[in-house]
Amino acid sequence: MADHYKQAIEAAIRGMSALDTQIDACRDANGRLTADRLQLEIRLKRLQEEYEALADEYRRMREKADQYGDILMEQRDQIVARDHQIADLRADLAVANVRADELEGELTRWRS
Repeated sequence: MADHYKQAIEAAIRGMSALDTQIDACRDANGRLTADRLQLEIRLKRLQEEYEALADEYRRMREKADQYGDILMEQRDQIVARDHQIADLRADLAVANVRADELEGELTRWRS
């Protein structure tokens, strides 16, 4: 019976040794995972900073584009207003030319 207990104790010791080996392997794996996690967190932080910088740059560029758009709209409005002025002046010139022709005709009649 003593041999039986001895064998059971030896088997338990071997089992505990195997468990210790597994525990050590788990600790090593956990250490590697923790290191990987820290590297990923550092990378994520850098990416977040880059994203924020890019988002700020995008906002600034968008504001500039809006400003340029406003300037272009003002210039377009000015061009349209000038086009209307030119059209009005052309109409006035046409009326003046007709009146000049009429006056020239009257002048010719008076001379004859």
